[in-house]
Amino acid sequence: MKKIIYLFIITIFFLGLKANAQQTDEYKHTADSLFLHLDKTGVSTGVLYDRVFPSASLNDFNLAIPDTSSMWHFIQGYSEFYRSAYNPSSSWLTVSQLKENIALAKTQGQIPIGLGNYQFNVIDTNAIDLGLIRLEQSDSLYYDVLGRQRHPFNTINSFVAAALVDSVRAGYVSFYLSSAFTFNYSNKTLTNLSVDFKDGGGLQSVSLSCSKSVYYATSGYVNLKFVATFSDNTTVTTYSIIKIFGEADNNSFKSLINSCDMQTTFTLWSKLSFQGYDESIATKGKGDVTVYHSKINNCDGIIRKPLIIIDGFDPGDEQKAYQLYDLYLNNPDKALLGDSLRNRGYDLFILNFPNYQINGKSRDGGADYIERNARVLMALIDTVNLMKQGNEKLVIIGPSMGGLISRYALAYMEQHNMPHQTRLWVSFDTPHNGANIPIGDQRWLDFYGRKTESEEIISKRDGKIGSIAAKQMLVSHYLSPSSVGAPGFRNQFLSNINTLGFPVGDSGQAFRKIALIDGSLGGTEINSPGQKGFTFDVRRYRKRLFIFKVKYRTFTVAAARMYFTPSYGGQNTVFDGWFLNKAEEYTYSTLSNTSGIDVSPGGIYNTQWQIADGGDGVITKKYGLSFKARFYSVVPNHSFINSKSALAFTGSNQNLSENISNRSLVCTGETPFDSYFGDVNKNRDHVELWPEAVDYILKEIDGIPQLPLIKNTNLSISGPVQSGGNTTYSIPNLPSGATVKWAVTSPYTINGFNTANPVGIVIPTNNNQFSMLAATVSTNCYKTIVTKQLVPPIITISSGGNGGVCGEATAQINLPNGANFHWTSDGDVIINGQGQSVYTTDNNVSIVGLNGLVYCTFMSYNNEVVTYAIHNPYQVTVSIAANPMYGSEPLNGCIQNLNFGYTAIRWYIDGSLSNNTGECIYESNLSCGNHTIRVEADLACGITLDIAAFEVERYCSWWWRSMVIYPNPTIGSNLFVAPDENKMAKISAAEKSKMKEYEVWLYDDKSKLRLKVKSKNLKVELDTRSLPSATYFLHMRMDGDKEIIKKQVLIRN
Repeated sequence: MKKIIYLFIITIFFLGLKANAQQTDEYKHTADSLFLHLDKTGVSTGVLYDRVFPSASLNDFNLAIPDTSSMWHFIQGYSEFYRSAYNPSSSWLTVSQLKENIALAKTQGQIPIGLGNYQFNVIDTNAIDLGLIRLEQSDSLYYDVLGRQRHPFNTINSFVAAALVDSVRAGYVSFYLSSAFTFNYSNKTLTNLSVDFKDGGGLQSVSLSCSKSVYYATSGYVNLKFVATFSDNTTVTTYSIIKIFGEADNNSFKSLINSCDMQTTFTLWSKLSFQGYDESIATKGKGDVTVYHSKINNCDGIIRKPLIIIDGFDPGDEQKAYQLYDLYLNNPDKALLGDSLRNRGYDLFILNFPNYQINGKSRDGGADYIERNARVLMALIDTVNLMKQGNEKLVIIGPSMGGLISRYALAYMEQHNMPHQTRLWVSFDTPHNGANIPIGDQRWLDFYGRKTESEEIISKRDGKIGSIAAKQMLVSHYLSPSSVGAPGFRNQFLSNINTLGFPVGDSGQAFRKIALIDGSLGGTEINSPGQKGFTFDVRRYRKRLFIFKVKYRTFTVAAARMYFTPSYGGQNTVFDGWFLNKAEEYTYSTLSNTSGIDVSPGGIYNTQWQIADGGDGVITKKYGLSFKARFYSVVPNHSFINSKSALAFTGSNQNLSENISNRSLVCTGETPFDSYFGDVNKNRDHVELWPEAVDYILKEIDGIPQLPLIKNTNLSISGPVQSGGNTTYSIPNLPSGATVKWAVTSPYTINGFNTANPVGIVIPTNNNQFSMLAATVSTNCYKTIVTKQLVPPIITISSGGNGGVCGEATAQINLPNGANFHWTSDGDVIINGQGQSVYTTDNNVSIVGLNGLVYCTFMSYNNEVVTYAIHNPYQVTVSIAANPMYGSEPLNGCIQNLNFGYTAIRWYIDGSLSNNTGECIYESNLSCGNHTIRVEADLACGITLDIAAFEVERYCSWWWRSMVIYPNPTIGSNLFVAPDENKMAKISAAEKSKMKEYEVWLYDDKSKLRLKVKSKNLKVELDTRSLPSATYFLHMRMDGDKEIIKKQVLIRN
């Protein structure tokens, strides 16, 4: 049985149970303890792969069939090989050095190809069965068997090849083969390599030291094929997967500036250096700039109205300038801010912070020190001010971390007498008071990175939440035992940026600073405090395996749960997890005066979804054992940039979920901004734009200052709900110095000036619509909108009973008495016993009649308004159980809504009196075809009246059930009649055999024959495209059948 590896894992698990209270040793330490008494002389390579958890599965990679690697699989495999060596050679790269070399290659625009030719030892999977080793029950350790025939160690050769990149943009890709990424750790060497780059060139021999340019035109996944030949003439075929995204780029546009659809790009370095908190020397920063030119002035590319947008937190430089523009600034599903600005004559300078090399080391510009990136922005500001023609001042928009970069840059320039010539600074969902990634998520990444030694998890931890910029911004950090952020980074950054304060503009120059936030202003929270964010486990699956006489089908090797932080003095676990029974638990306490930071109002981010999306699936296979990671009960989102943080809130109330929509933080001095904008109730995705936000920004950019919009519950509109006549509305108790601006939805209009208080509302001529009246009240530091729904003039008719005069009722309009009402009618309706035209100031009149319309006309600010109601007091409906009726189905129906008195009811079928005399009709022997049904009633008031009339239809033949008529209505196309497949399936074979061809006639509503067609193979196509739009009647009759089937169709041409 191939069970030895699983036996090792089981043993490590139980050892962990015993040792967990005393130690936190990792997998290799425990494995070495298990193998302590084994003679290692048989480990001829010096590398025993069983010492590490086999995530990369090097022992059987490409063993039976070609396997597929990837960047992270390659790095993981190298890491496992390196760590499983008893004495790694000094010439071997450490894993950190390998990752640094990959990063450096990428800064030079090259994608390295990793080649790993490994030779190592593993313990024979049948070692126990062959009597080579034994498991001592007393101490659960392995021992050599005396007198054995050989040692238990087998030698494995494994070859892995991979493009060392997760994803790359479509277009030209430069692959790089070099000895720096070729690892020949075997007694047989790699002598020849052929690669199929999947660019249409097929399999081609390549040098082990060369560059290869490949063009990928479209996005998708590409599986590179490698065929390697070794010194012993053996060959191995293997694959590597990479993701191609975006569209192919035409680099020729970079030198052109004479088209609106072409961008200019350039690179710049900061003029000033910065020494990081953990750095020994000061260095300069680098930026990539893309210019989206104005769409006016004949697209001449001359800079007249510059606007700078700074990229935010972007570790690995995954978001390029075109993505920022397309996904955020100019997303048609959100808002087209980018095009709106360019159509106003603005040239958009997008500043991106790339990966680059400095002093021989790679630097992740998108997650570098905020202070250094701010110095890059300073250089761009100076450059743009030199490039522009005229005296137009700059507009600077800083989304997310870009807001901190621009805040620091502008304030630094002001305090060092460096004019920035900026008139407007927009901070967009910026973490002025800190950002938040749930500490439970951080603890998960840290725990499983350490315990599993997964290079991918470690890289995500170190490259994202462990990056410099993240350590500067996150208010809680896994490196800190308390909730004060990363030690030495968060506190130092706060000291630096708070010392500078907020920009106030160049001396003597107009300057505005505004904030746009994605979080709710009204205190709407995200999820629930203490709620579980996800559950995670890693399980071993095998169909059947017996160990120690116990049948194992599944076995959990890791499990964890993540929870959101508590609120208002609460304490709860935010992470508990274990791996091979090495467990950790982390609890978090929230101050009594605030909600939990994970659930507080703010811009939303999907960290839990990203963790789960990248972690699901089979992580390794070893000798039939599959280890599968699984996430479930995932709550994807959390609060990322708290609303108060985005507003740089300075007030005394520290509750992150406080409702701040009911006051102006500008008026109260609780924010340094001149204005701000956000939604009262909704939390949006971080740096998400929406139409109202774009309108706010554009007005500010256009030089129209906007006031903060608050929700003032102390103000209301005074006036009637039913608007009519010369109605006025006002806002009483208007704050001193405040102004009001009225608006009303169409078709209502304002009478006179919309700034008057009170104001008149004009009702449209013909109106039955509700309307919304809104008043925008503005003070010197805020505005608020007060609304009132207006109900249209409606006539209500109330029946006067049926015991006296037939059809007597009262008509009343929902307006007060006193207006000059003109009541009119048609049909047989008489008003107030005076006729069909009556003038009165009363809002109600008496009417008598059986069928007609009642109108009321009045004046609203010199506009004539007409409204009406139908008077038909004895109208009823009849509900028929089946229409059409099929086969033997009876005619069965009853009168509905019968609310008047009667002395007798009579039913007529095709003009003949039936035997039915009550409120229902039942006929079981109705003949085939169409029939007219009429209902007559003798009313208590002394008259006889037809109260309903309708048609019914009975189909006696069975063949109609299989037919379908489509499309109905027919709009500019032909009309088809054909058997319906679903219905045909329900018809017996005997019935199908009786089906014959049939004829179709199409009549218009005047009974004129328009088309006549005979079916072919039970199908008919009628060319109705030349017929006028109208209602038509389709008649069908099968050959030899007397019954005609009739259908109504609508034709619209």
